[in-house]
Amino acid sequence: MSDGTLFMQDLDDRRVPLSSGMIARWVMKAGLGSDPADAVAGRVVDLVSGAHDTAAAAADGYSVRRDEVFARISDVLLADGEPDVERRVRIRRWVRTSGQPLVIALGGASGVGKSTVSEEAGDRLGISAVISTDQVRAVIRSVLSADLLPALSQSSFSAAKMLRSNLTGNRMLFAYEEQARIVQHGTVALARRSVKEGQQVMINGVHIVPGLQPVEPEFPLFTYVLTVGSAEEHRGRFIKRFLDGDRKPTEYLERMDAIRELDAYIVEQCHRHGVQVIVATDFEGTVLSVMDAVGKDLEARFNTHPVLRT
Repeated sequence: MSDGTLFMQDLDDRRVPLSSGMIARWVMKAGLGSDPADAVAGRVVDLVSGAHDTAAAAADGYSVRRDEVFARISDVLLADGEPDVERRVRIRRWVRTSGQPLVIALGGASGVGKSTVSEEAGDRLGISAVISTDQVRAVIRSVLSADLLPALSQSSFSAAKMLRSNLTGNRMLFAYEEQARIVQHGTVALARRSVKEGQQVMINGVHIVPGLQPVEPEFPLFTYVLTVGSAEEHRGRFIKRFLDGDRKPTEYLERMDAIRELDAYIVEQCHRHGVQVIVATDFEGTVLSVMDAVGKDLEARFNTHPVLRT
């Protein structure tokens, strides 16, 4: 090997070149800015390379274990007063290496950003499989007639159009709950299958409502819900979403009262069942908030602090 080359011994004992750029990318995924990430990466490289014999390096290059590299990353981030960034780096590594099956569910009313946030948060956490409850609904609709399950033929906030009931009260919420209960039944079945097969999955959708399909406490399901602070901000999100596309936000804007009512109902159910509600802000801030919520829950449930191999 070339003199002074830094290598990392990977999980399967392969040696791969390790650079400060690689480390900086890991740290930036955890929310650190470009310049601070470069500074952290440079210090980590100095620490891991300085701990090895230079004579051996001249013959075969520096070779360090992956867990040693991540231990030094944690050291530097904590020394810099960045415990949240350190946790995100550590949780991503734990998710990717633990083999622990997981289901992360992110709910919320239409327009709160759950689809894009879950895709980005899943990527940063190391979870590649992202599924929408709309996909589950589509599968159920394809095999069951609309005459049997009419509530499934409409969007969440329009489900009352197909409600065949003379019951008094809030028909929109009644129909939505009927739709969500059916879709959740299929979603929970999918989650159980994923866990049984040892998979890690991110599920998002408007049909994620706490309390409709309870699971046993030990099941590795972690649920969160996004909300938007005001009707004005919520309306602006729909306009922004369709600004550059062919679709128009007319249907959503005309039904904003129903969507906001649905948002309030989902949030109320979260408070009732102890599920964390995350107020959506800017995209980056919301992604990091989801990662932090997931990280804290994984720390509480599992041992996410790796031990250096000897």
